[in-house]
Amino acid sequence: MNNIFSKLAKINFIRNKKQNKNNIILSTLMIILLIFTISISNSLGDFVNSSILKTFDHRTLLVHTDDDNDREKAIDLLSNHPNIVENYPWISNSGGNVKLEKDNKEGDIYIRPSLDETSPNVKKGNDLSGESKNMAIIPETFALDASLNTNIIDTDDQLEYINGRDYIGEKITLQYTDYSDGITNPSEDEYEFEVAGTYDITETFDSPNTVYIPYNDLQKLNEGFESEEDVSIIAAVVDDYDNISKVQSFLSNEGYRFMMRSEVGFIGNLSLLIQIIGFSLLAFGLTISMSNIIGNNISNINERKSDIGILKIVGYKNTQILKIFLLENLFVFVISSVISLAFSMLSLILLNYWIDSSFTTYFQEVYITPNNFISSVLVSIIILLSLLLVSILLPLKRIMSINPNLLIKD
Repeated sequence: MNNIFSKLAKINFIRNKKQNKNNIILSTLMIILLIFTISISNSLGDFVNSSILKTFDHRTLLVHTDDDNDREKAIDLLSNHPNIVENYPWISNSGGNVKLEKDNKEGDIYIRPSLDETSPNVKKGNDLSGESKNMAIIPETFALDASLNTNIIDTDDQLEYINGRDYIGEKITLQYTDYSDGITNPSEDEYEFEVAGTYDITETFDSPNTVYIPYNDLQKLNEGFESEEDVSIIAAVVDDYDNISKVQSFLSNEGYRFMMRSEVGFIGNLSLLIQIIGFSLLAFGLTISMSNIIGNNISNINERKSDIGILKIVGYKNTQILKIFLLENLFVFVISSVISLAFSMLSLILLNYWIDSSFTTYFQEVYITPNNFISSVLVSIIILLSLLLVSILLPLKRIMSINPNLLIKD
């Protein structure tokens, strides 16, 4: 019996090949669009959550205080908060010019404070401690140019990275302008540090010229960097980005003003934009595809009233006749799925290759993972199968209304 259903469905599928061809094209485009939208937006979301939101800057709140007493109170409150892992008087990060004789390079570096919870993971060499002086951690991919992390796409005019490991144990001299005697009376000064170890900039999203030095060293340097010292701001590092809102509510209730050290920016907006555009096009396309399939099914039922009547006369039930139409639509679904899966897989493999070969170091983690691809395929199959069932169940009433006796009289 099942073979008869299959043969009848196959015959009718071939007979209506023009309509089915259009349905296959529409369904294929919808599946591809759905797979791309889910895969790319989820991969961007994973990148933001696993890379950007874990960095110190995106977990740091800058808390404003009014005076010394207010500052001490804020430090005490933050020190006792379960979600604050580090807090310290905020000092502006600055830098100056250095010369690397070994590589015959000269440029600017950016200095940040190294504390227990704000120091990057050391990949080679030694970490800094609270007792460290005139020591530093530099990037493994070192460069005297902050602009290298501002682009997503790699360009030919970007500088080549320096191997930071080659400088472990080496001393580097920072030359900077000292404003400790006032902004109108600047002088040139130096700060010499020894490279203790290296870190991975893709874990911290620091620019490749960012150097971490002991907090106490940066405090002393800051007196020279700035004409006036400002310690009215407290930096509070939260243990996890998901707890940021909890800490913000706490600070608001205590009456403190605050701001995020860094925001996610365009990457987060890009993921949302892809979802909005992708799902909008998908909704439009699915509406057209659904209407087309339902319309074709109703048209086929009207054209094949006599065939349906004969099937009913020889003993076929409505559900069995419905099964024939279901198999016809299933042929469309299977063909569309095979074409779209093959095309999507090949396209996403090429997209990952392009990301790996063309994106800068920071954004090479923005690739389509197998898990995201598989999940997008499963979602696509579930949605298309659901639409398939709906599209065939809606004309069921029309099949049930066909009276074979009236057809015989005609």
